[in-house]
Amino acid sequence: MNVRKILPALLILLLVVLAAPLLRADTINASLVHDTLMTTAGSTITFQVNLSNLSTTDTFLNGDSFITSSSLIHLDETPFFSLPLFIVANGSVGPVDLFNIFVAPNAAPGNYTGTFTIIGGGKSDSSIDLADLNFTVKITSSTGVAEPGTLTMLLFGVALAGTFLLFKLRPV
Repeated sequence: MNVRKILPALLILLLVVLAAPLLRADTINASLVHDTLMTTAGSTITFQVNLSNLSTTDTFLNGDSFITSSSLIHLDETPFFSLPLFIVANGSVGPVDLFNIFVAPNAAPGNYTGTFTIIGGGKSDSSIDLADLNFTVKITSSTGVAEPGTLTMLLFGVALAGTFLLFKLRPV
């Protein structure tokens, strides 16, 4: 066996093994408590998140970005800035408020979607995309629909009132 041929391969293998921890991505597991929330036009709702640090080092939460499918839903990221600056190694946080959605008063009923991205990493200035969270805002009509039991009681009351009126108007 020629040592000169094996030695470079062994050195490369050693470098790969030693550099592997430096090359790994800082990862967190992020999941919305509810990825779909229902509301009416003109109201505000809050999405909450559970965060877990899957790495063996602290992971910093340095920023966020977001997109929505419509200008009729406005995302307020203020709650994100109340999160801890970092999640300790193998630690978790949550459920905590992540962002608010304000629904415009003129928003039509339907589903509106968006994505909230958490940015951070192993350093306080890292800008790695740590998690993309997809969400849906389901806007319902603000006009109520009576339940069948309510309608039955209403009809019974009208019939009863009509019966009393007939007896009262009837000559004796």
